[in-house]
Amino acid sequence: MNDVTQDGEVRVLCLLLVGEHAELVVEDGDPEDVVRHPAADVAAQVGIPAAELPGKVLLVRVDGESEGDRRLSGFRLAD
Repeated sequence: MNDVTQDGEVRVLCLLLVGEHAELVVEDGDPEDVVRHPAADVAAQVGIPAAELPGKVLLVRVDGESEGDRRLSGFRLAD
């Protein structure tokens, strides 16, 4: 997740839901570089039902330097 905006956010696309998780990829990034995050958490932050997340482009803050240490927060719908 290297495509950071001026506000320190990354544009991600929610590909689909897998169980209780949303599968997220960097918009226009490698589709194999998937990050899973609890769908209920994402939905609560953006204010839509979890079932509506697939196909949505979101802005999110990524905390942590290494791949295993990534924490996502501050989800919001992209314009």
